[in-house]
Amino acid sequence: MTPADLLAELSRLAVVVEADDDGRPLLDGMLTDELVDTARSLRWLFTWGLRGAQSGHSWFICDTCSEVQLLSHERACGMKPGCKGRMRRSSTLVFAPAEPSGSVSSQKGERG
Repeated sequence: MTPADLLAELSRLAVVVEADDDGRPLLDGMLTDELVDTARSLRWLFTWGLRGAQSGHSWFICDTCSEVQLLSHERACGMKPGCKGRMRRSSTLVFAPAEPSGSVSSQKGERG
């Protein structure tokens, strides 16, 4: 399974990618053993996706060769060098980065 295939399948299953307390990716949703194994082998996809969500980037997929690139949210699409395809924003897979440790909501929880 390619990274593009995995993103599409997880989006179809409405999986949410979150960060644990240490910043490691956690997948929340109904996953088969095959998807879990594939996700483990492509852990970089989720680590970078979470970082991208924090910095205003999302995964784009080439509509010809299925290569994935992390690009700015502001882009609608873009040409991919060396390929006749165009980069299109991946489907609606949700990357939910962890809140910074100094955020107001985490401080409220500490105060009680």
